[in-house]
Amino acid sequence: MMRATAARLDPNPPAEQIAAVRSHFESSGDPDAVFGRFLLGSSRDDEIETMGREPLTRVRTAYYRGIKALADGADMEAAEWLLLGLELPRVPSADKAALRQEGVARQRANNYLDRWMRDGKPRASTLEPPAARERVKRP
Repeated sequence: MMRATAARLDPNPPAEQIAAVRSHFESSGDPDAVFGRFLLGSSRDDEIETMGREPLTRVRTAYYRGIKALADGADMEAAEWLLLGLELPRVPSADKAALRQEGVARQRANNYLDRWMRDGKPRASTLEPPAARERVKRP
């Protein structure tokens, strides 16, 4: 996934790098390969939506949607997806690998948002997390 993320965020990735990463994810039987295909634009919408409904992949789905939006230059949308991933409740599970992947996605999302706040990224530093907006609306 790191190779797919790096390839997607690189403004001028070498064609051979994209081809190698795309080939890997197209032929992979790993269920998480859908994230790589999504970043590279070769997955179906229903695949990523299905991952977003699964409790153990919701955080990663939000993270990778944020990365794709960031690569597309949609900073506000990227920040909203990354914030959503941070706000999703933690899911208890015996699947240690899935919990570790969720933790990594949360940490990376948090790192992006922290960096944007420090560097003055336009608009991203002014976002309120959706949960904070909901608390304000409640009586």
